Amino acid sequence: MGKYLDKIRQHERMQPIETVKTEEALKPQQPLDPIPTIQLGDRITWRGSDGKVNDGVIDFLQTYPGEVWAFCTRPDGGWIAVNAKYIRKVEASL
Repeated sequence: MGKYLDKIRQHERMQPIETVKTEEALKPQQPLDPIPTIQLGDRITWRGSDGKVNDGVIDFLQTYPGEVWAFCTRPDGGWIAVNAKYIRKVEASL
């Protein structure tokens, strides 16, 4: 077992040491895109890959680091998940 550990240590000594400069580590990061103020029950629209404008009502929101997905019910009764950066909230008209 000792020879095996010696081989590992020898290999580790031969690897380059990666260092990060202090200036680079402390560099301000870009903020994430603002998340639209949407909530359950909101009516939204989005443009599909075919170029058509679609609409739906938000049933569920799923968040991941840096993004939000809106699970929606469509007028035809189907459902779809849309990345929130592609949706627009439909404002209620009086």
